[in-house]
Amino acid sequence: MDYDQAIRLDPNDAHTFNNRGNAYAAKKNYARAIADYDQAVRPRSNSSATLYRRGKVKQFSGDNAGGDADIAAAKKINPNIGR
Repeated sequence: MDYDQAIRLDPNDAHTFNNRGNAYAAKKNYARAIADYDQAVRPRSNSSATLYRRGKVKQFSGDNAGGDADIAAAKKINPNIGR
């Protein structure tokens, strides 16, 4: 609920979307997690951490191609991500 309130106050805060995405991913609510990661990446397309997390969640949800693409994009930005 705190993330929902924070997003209502600042709907452009990529960090809050990223963090709420992490919470949804922990609950295995992959569709909601991916939706939040999409919002987090939109203004910050160079966020290797968000791209990597979204890629892992896509893989967990069965979208291996999409997940692999996100992880590859994250590794272009930060070759050490995921190690």
